[in-house]
Amino acid sequence: MIKKLNLIFLTTLLSLTALIAGEQVQGPYFQITSADSSLDSFPLKASKARVSISGTIAQVELRQTYANTGGHPIEAVYVFPGSTGSAMHGMEMKIGEKVIVAKIAERNKARAAYEKAKSENKTASLLEQQRPNVFQMNVANILPGDEVEVLLRYSEHLKSTDGQYAFVMPTVVGPRYGNGSSADSQSSDWVANPYLQPGTATSTEFEFTMDLRTGLPLKQVLCTTHSSPIKYLGKQHASLVINSSTDATCMNRDIIVRYRLADEKVESGILLHQAEEKGGENFFLVDIEPPARVKPEHIPARDYLFVLDVSGSMNGFPLETARKLLVKLADQLRPTDTFNVLLFAGNSQTLSQRPLVASEDNIEKALSFMRYHSRRGSGGTELIKALKRAVNMPGSEDKSRSIVVVTDGFVDFEADAFDLVRNSRGQANVFCFGIGSSVNRHLVEGIANAGGGEAFVVTTPSEAPDTARRFREYIESPVLTNVKLETRGFDATELQPTSISDVFANRPITVIGKWKGIAEGQLILTGITGGGENYRQVIDIADTASKGMHNPALRSLWARERVRELSDYAKLRNDPDRHSETVQEVTNLGLTYSLLTPYTSFIAVNETVRPIDEPAQTVKHASPLPKGVSAKAVPSNSVPMVKGGSVPEPGSSVLFIVSLVTLLMMRVRRCPV
Repeated sequence: MIKKLNLIFLTTLLSLTALIAGEQVQGPYFQITSADSSLDSFPLKASKARVSISGTIAQVELRQTYANTGGHPIEAVYVFPGSTGSAMHGMEMKIGEKVIVAKIAERNKARAAYEKAKSENKTASLLEQQRPNVFQMNVANILPGDEVEVLLRYSEHLKSTDGQYAFVMPTVVGPRYGNGSSADSQSSDWVANPYLQPGTATSTEFEFTMDLRTGLPLKQVLCTTHSSPIKYLGKQHASLVINSSTDATCMNRDIIVRYRLADEKVESGILLHQAEEKGGENFFLVDIEPPARVKPEHIPARDYLFVLDVSGSMNGFPLETARKLLVKLADQLRPTDTFNVLLFAGNSQTLSQRPLVASEDNIEKALSFMRYHSRRGSGGTELIKALKRAVNMPGSEDKSRSIVVVTDGFVDFEADAFDLVRNSRGQANVFCFGIGSSVNRHLVEGIANAGGGEAFVVTTPSEAPDTARRFREYIESPVLTNVKLETRGFDATELQPTSISDVFANRPITVIGKWKGIAEGQLILTGITGGGENYRQVIDIADTASKGMHNPALRSLWARERVRELSDYAKLRNDPDRHSETVQEVTNLGLTYSLLTPYTSFIAVNETVRPIDEPAQTVKHASPLPKGVSAKAVPSNSVPMVKGGSVPEPGSSVLFIVSLVTLLMMRVRRCPV
C-alpha cells in the first residue's frame, strides 16, 4: 500500500512539474517494482545472439524470448540497441509451435496493423527503428503462461583500422537526454525508458556465441570488454561464448571482439553476388587497402578546441576515461600549437575568449577558471548549445583548426547536431570521441561524418593512450587524396558512396554497388599519397568470380548503405521537398529489400484470437544502466524528472581539467617556445 501511495505521489509530482514547465516530460526513469505480484514487470526472459563471421561479413541472429509469469495479459515493450552499420533484414515470431514470418510494411501501416491485432485479442509483434542504432520491440497480448519468441536477422560489413578488425554488439541503450527539435524524430516516447537501480542485475538470461572464420590465418583474437576465453579451432577459425550464468552483468556494456590477421594483412579484394533468378540484381563489395601512411617532416601548427561533456551521465568512469584521454592528447601538443577548452552540461563555460598558447600564465589562468566554474555546473546534456558556441568561437587565423568533441552521446537529438556541424563545415575539422562502455555511436559517428573528421570510441581508461596516438597520426597527414575509382570492362552501377573523400584513417576504402552483364574486367583505384606520389591499385574481377558469386548479404548491405547516405546523417528537415522525396525513396528501399528503416517496420500477427477478458497492460522492460554510468544520468525517484535529467556532480570535472592543464604546463617547460 505504501509503495502504491509513493507511486501515485511521484506520478502526480511529475505531472505537476511538467505542467509548470509547459511541456510534456519525456525522460528515462528508474523502475519502481509493482506491488501487484500478478503483473510480470520483466517480460524479456532471454536474449541469445548467434554471430557468424565469414571473411569480412558478419551474419547475426538475435533470439528474444518474452514470457508472462504474472496473472494478467500484458503487452511487452523493449528498447534495445544495434550496430550503426547493421542491416536488419528479417524477423520471425514463434508462439507455441507456430512460426509467423514477419512482413515489412510502411511504418504507419505496420503500427496500425499491430494496434488492430492487439484490439482483436491477437498476439502480434512489431519492430520499429527509433534511430539507426536503437530499435523498439512491441509484443501484444502475451497471456499468463505464454512464451513468445522473436527471431531477428541482420548483416554487417567489418572493416579494419590499423590492421585490426572489430565486431561490436551493443547490449544496452544508455539513458538519453531529450531537448532537441520536435522534428528530430518521429516519436520520442522511447526515450522514456525504465532502468534498473544501480547494482541491480537484470533477470534476463543472456547468451552470445561467435564463430569466426577468416580467409587468412589469424594472428590474435581478443574480447576487450568481457573475460570469456577465446577458443582457437584452427589457423583461420576461432569461437567465443559469453553468458549471464558466468557473468551476471554482461548485458551492461558493448561486446567488442577485435582480431588481427597474420602479418597485419587486410582482407582486401572483391565479393560478388549474382542473382539466382533471371533479371535479378547483382551486387559487389570491394575493400581496397590504402597505401602506407607517410609522415611529413614539417607538420603545420594546429589550433585545438576541446569541447567536453561533464553532464551527469559522464560522472565517474566516463569522466575519468575522458580525463586520461585528454591528458594524452594534451601531451602531444607542441609549443607552436594553441588550445582552448569548453565545458558543457546544462550550460557551458570557456577557458578563454581566444585560443591560448601553452604559457605558464595561461595555464594558471585555466586553473583559476576551473576552480571557480566546476562548482557551478548543472543541467542536462545541452550539446547543441555547446556546439553552437564552439563553432562561433574565434580560432588562430594562421593555424589549422580542429574541434574535438568528447561525450558519451546520451542525447536523442542527433540530427540537430549533424545539421549544425554540417552547416559549419569548412571552419574546422570536427572529431568526436565517444567515452564509455555503451556510447551512442550514431551520434559520435554522425558528428565526425558531418564535420569531415573521424570518430573514436574509448571504452576503458587503458585505451586512452593508444587512441590519442591514433588521433594525432590521423590529423597529421592524409593517407590518400584526390581519390578516384574507375571501372574497365566491368559494368558497375549505383555505387555507394557516390564519391570517395580524402582518406585519413588507415583502413580499407570500401565501395558497394550493383553490376550487370559478365563478371569480368577491372576496378582501378587511383590517388595521391601523403608523400605526393601517384598511387594505383587494380582489382581483377574474373579472379574473384572464379571463386564463387554467392554472397546474398550484399543485397541488404547495399540497401543499408544507400539508406545511410540518404537519411542517417543527411540534411533534410529544412528542405520539405527534398525530405519528402527522400522519405519515399527510403521507404521504397525498405519495402523492396525487406529492410528495417526509419519509415518501414516489421510486423508479425498470429491470426488466432486469444481468450482475453481484460485489456493487456503495457509493461516496459527495464534495462540495466550501462557500466560506469552514474545514477545521476537518470532522475532520482525523490525529485521531479526533467528531460533526461543529466545533472553533473559538483566538482566532478576538477581532476579532469587540472590534469590537462598540468600536463600542458609540463610540456611547455620541457619544450619552451
